[in-house]
Amino acid sequence: MKTLLACMTAVSALSVTAAASAEDGSTSLTLDTAFAVLETGAPAPQYDPVCQAKYGGRDIVVTTHWHIDPSTLIMYAEANVNPPNADVHLFPLGISGIYAFMSDGVPPQLAEEDIIRVLFSLNTEFGDAEADLAL
Repeated sequence: MKTLLACMTAVSALSVTAAASAEDGSTSLTLDTAFAVLETGAPAPQYDPVCQAKYGGRDIVVTTHWHIDPSTLIMYAEANVNPPNADVHLFPLGISGIYAFMSDGVPPQLAEEDIIRVLFSLNTEFGDAEADLAL
């Protein structure tokens, strides 16, 4: 049986610009961790050094602009991954207790960097922003 491995990168918040009652916001996050996961999503710490060697220490910034209407739950988001300065449309995931989004693919410039998905989430107070790049 072949084991498929993905490297995930996590980014931490640099700035969040959304008021407590705001429904529109923007967040810029910088890559701070690279770690390995199996195809099932289970952690694979034995492969972390491979992911850290390839992606650790890179200045990758994910800037996400979103609109969330808590009363109707209509929401959308767009992310820009830089480098290579690629825009990605994100779709709501419908996860209870958070606002979560994920791409259904990536443009060619991200695929060339071995990035296959972009994920973004916020808590229900529009804080604790997190972005992940599935590699």
